[in-house]
Amino acid sequence: MANGRCKMHGGLSTGRPIVSGMYTKKAKADRAKLRELIRAVKTLLSKN
Repeated sequence: MANGRCKMHGGLSTGRPIVSGMYTKKAKADRAKLRELIRAVKTLLSKN
């Protein structure tokens, strides 16, 4: 709609869904796993 609202529900449009890129669920999960692995390696290395 011209006023930026959904013609079915009246709510504001949030734009198109993110299907690829840095902010997808998979990308966020991959970065979280990588941070976890880096943290584990740092603790192993600091014990020596």
